[in-house]
Amino acid sequence: MRGALQNSWVGKVIVSNSNPQYRLADWVPVRDPRLVLLERDQKPPAGRRFVLAAAEPGDYFLSVDDDIFFTPAQWTKFFESLVQDPEAPHGISGQLYRPGVQFLNGTAFHHRENIETEVDVLIGAYAFTRRHLERLVQLAEALHLGGLSQVANGEDILLSFSGTRPARIHDFGHPFLCASTSLKGVALWNTRENFWEERVKLFEEVQAARRAMDRPENAAACPANGSPG
Repeated sequence: MRGALQNSWVGKVIVSNSNPQYRLADWVPVRDPRLVLLERDQKPPAGRRFVLAAAEPGDYFLSVDDDIFFTPAQWTKFFESLVQDPEAPHGISGQLYRPGVQFLNGTAFHHRENIETEVDVLIGAYAFTRRHLERLVQLAEALHLGGLSQVANGEDILLSFSGTRPARIHDFGHPFLCASTSLKGVALWNTRENFWEERVKLFEEVQAARRAMDRPENAAACPANGSPG
């Protein structure tokens, strides 16, 4: 948050808190007219981040998990990666999906970070455009997911298929990470039952839906936008 606000190109920073035992204002000493603090009584599904983005008037968006901390320079490099290639959604880490191949994490998703490359799925940090949001909504509707605010696992998969070019990750140097990033009860992948099974199913469904969307007979019929739910 502080790193982002130190950049003049940042128009607004939204920080959402879902723990009613704490108030953001008590923990955030920063005072900036671009800073918006949202207090919620309970934790919304992860897809809610895209609902918040869709409600804003901008064309470029950066969304970073609350356990990742960028320096001001890293925020700028992240933003520049999107401006220079707006057809692809961007990130700093991601995964390759290889069905039938089990990697060290015991799944078909192979983790990739600290490298400049294309990936199948972005994780943790996301740079995207309004057009990506529109395609993301189309995919969610095609799969009858009940609106983005209902997506608790896999909103990052939807975003990763929203570009006209494959998602890309970048090496901006190691960001600071919260020590609790992998703890059970904190990290969704280490807490949610059937987390990986859900992701495999959704990945293959989104992949098929995007291929169908890109067929010439369907591309012209796709709406330009939709309700984020």
